Amino acid sequence: MPYSFVFMGYVVSRCLRYKYLEALSARQKEVWAPDGTPNLYAFARSTGRITWVARIVVGGKRVNFTIGPWPEVKAEAARAAASAIKGLVKAGHGVQTIRNALAVTLDPIALSQIVTGDRVSSRNATPTFREAATKWFEEHASGGISNHDYRRQVFQQVRDHAFPALGERQVNALQRSEIVDALRDVWLVTQTVGKRLRSNIERILDYAVDRGWCDFNPCPPVRSMPSKVRIIRHHAALEPERAVELWRWITANPDLSAPARAGLSLALLTGKRSGEIRMMEWAHLDLKRGIWTTPALGMKTRKEHRQPLSTPALAVIDGIRPETGRLRYVLGEPPPHENLLFNAIKRFDPSLTVHGLRACLGSWMAESGVRKMVADFVLAHQPRALDAAYQRSDLLEERRDVLEKWASYVTSP
Repeated sequence: MPYSFVFMGYVVSRCLRYKYLEALSARQKEVWAPDGTPNLYAFARSTGRITWVARIVVGGKRVNFTIGPWPEVKAEAARAAASAIKGLVKAGHGVQTIRNALAVTLDPIALSQIVTGDRVSSRNATPTFREAATKWFEEHASGGISNHDYRRQVFQQVRDHAFPALGERQVNALQRSEIVDALRDVWLVTQTVGKRLRSNIERILDYAVDRGWCDFNPCPPVRSMPSKVRIIRHHAALEPERAVELWRWITANPDLSAPARAGLSLALLTGKRSGEIRMMEWAHLDLKRGIWTTPALGMKTRKEHRQPLSTPALAVIDGIRPETGRLRYVLGEPPPHENLLFNAIKRFDPSLTVHGLRACLGSWMAESGVRKMVADFVLAHQPRALDAAYQRSDLLEERRDVLEKWASYVTSP
């Protein structure tokens, strides 16, 4: 830090040293460190980058003049430039004219010549957001993204959604609220595109800060963007009363293939997920004991799951054995496509999904007074940590009784 001492009755300030600036950069925190030179500060960003900034009051308002990054701009050059800037401001020259001249030179004499001769246009030298975005894309994005279609999409999103509101604004005049308003619609409607767009605007304005076109990046963080009201929609569920109707449709429909018929039947009778049914192997089945064991890698919870097989479920498996018994997978080799069961259930009721059959079993268990812990094990839901700590059994036999009663209900005449 700069510090002061008394010499012959005068207070003398010493300036920032190189070692202190190194330490400031390593901290990676936002800090305004005053130099011994009047109005000169070393502004450290959280990225570790340090920029020399002259902070001078103009018309009753403090204005920041970006001099350049440290260590590219030496301390001596920054101090000389700060003194020149203060003199030019005092002489009444425009803020933007001085900033534009700083983009050309830091030499105090040349700086004064440019400003006093108005050799840099105070209106056009600072680029607009459109110009900054185009230069950023040409220098960084176009060469750094290997996928051509995605590279084109990056600039197209900025052009379509940001340019209409921000394109003609000079980058040093942009306000955070403007960017929020420009992104609001796309953020609320298509948040994936909105997040990508906000991120690229942030990169463009970081590029503008690095080039000295603006002092700070006004791009809003994610927490400042408008919140989207989430409407939770569950998969359409089959009412338990219609389970018998579905079973009759499955068994009586001649247009269903054997894998589709067996898969839908097992989904209804066991409450297992579509992927677990499609990837079921003969090696996973203990038909003598009536147990289907799905390995951990095949489960959503990544925990091995044993499911007892009711008498009708065993009959379904026995019915497809002549076709696939010598293969690895119960429903055929290779396993059927993920849309097999989805398309089959849609033929029964277009509003249903296979997941809706799990909800159907869950509703029936709740209405039948099945204990919640038993129902959770049937549907392979992750138990609470406290329950898991004290309940090590998977309640297999109690679940077998539940699924047997469910199957008897579903297959009843």
